[in-house]
Amino acid sequence: MFQRVITGIILVAVFVPLLIFSDTPIFTVAVTLLSLVGTYEMLKCLKLNKNTAVTLPSLIIAAGSPLCTRYLGDLSYFAPWALGIILLYLFWLLAYCVIMRDKVEYSSLSGAFMSVIYISAGFSSLILLRDTDGGAYVFWLVFIGAWVTDTMAYFTGFLFGRHKLIPEVSPKKTVEGAIGGTLFSGFAFMLYGFVVSRITGVDMHLYMLFIAGIISAVVAQFGDLAASIIKRQAGIKDYGNIFPGHGGVLDRFDSIIALSPVILMMHAAPFINLII
Repeated sequence: MFQRVITGIILVAVFVPLLIFSDTPIFTVAVTLLSLVGTYEMLKCLKLNKNTAVTLPSLIIAAGSPLCTRYLGDLSYFAPWALGIILLYLFWLLAYCVIMRDKVEYSSLSGAFMSVIYISAGFSSLILLRDTDGGAYVFWLVFIGAWVTDTMAYFTGFLFGRHKLIPEVSPKKTVEGAIGGTLFSGFAFMLYGFVVSRITGVDMHLYMLFIAGIISAVVAQFGDLAASIIKRQAGIKDYGNIFPGHGGVLDRFDSIIALSPVILMMHAAPFINLII
C-alpha cells in the first residue's frame, strides 16, 4: 500500500506538468511512449510479444499514430492514409494467419488487431483533442473523468458498498461505488468548468458538463472492466510493472484510453457544446 501511494504521488508530480505543457513535443513523446508500452503489454498478454512479424508492425502503428496525429496537420489528408494503413495491417495479420496456420491462432491475431487499434486510437485521440479549438481546456476532462471516477468509486464503495458489481471480473468493485464514482465525476466536471470560466473567462456549459461527466464515468468504468476481463482470461494479475504498486501502462491508463475518444466526440458534436 505504501509503495502504491508513493508511486501515485510521483505519477501526479510527473504527469501534471506534462499536461500543463501539453502543447510541447515533450507531451507528444510521453503519449507516444505510453502507446508503445501499452501495445507491447497487450501483445505480451496475448503471448505474441516475441513474434516479430506481429510485434513490429503493431509497434510501428502504436508509435506512428500519435506522432502523425500531431505533426501531419491536415487531418483531411491524413485520414485516407490512416484508413489504408489500418486495412494493410489487417490484411497482413490475415495473410500471416494463413501462412503460419499451424503455429498461430486466428483468435490471438484478432485480439492483437483490435487491441492495437484501440490503444493507438485512445492515445491519438488525446493529442487530437488537445489540438482542437478549445481543446486546451477540454482535454483535462479526460483525466478528471478517469481519476475522479476511479478514486471516488473506491472510497464510496469502501464506505457504503454492499452489492458486488461484477465480482467475476473485478471482485472489489461495488454497485454503490460505481454510482458514487459516476455522480462525483459529474460534479467534478461542473466544478472544473466553473473554475475555468472564473479564471480564464472561457464560458463552459456547466449543465452540459454534468451530463458529460456522467457519461464519461460510465465509459471510464467499462474501460477499466474491459481491461480487467482481458487480464483474467489471460491469467495475469497486471499488464506490467513499470509503475510499482500500480502495474503497467494498461493498468493505469485503461480508463483514459477508453475515455479520450468519447470526450473528443462530445467536444466535436455540434449539439453538446461543452464550451459556450
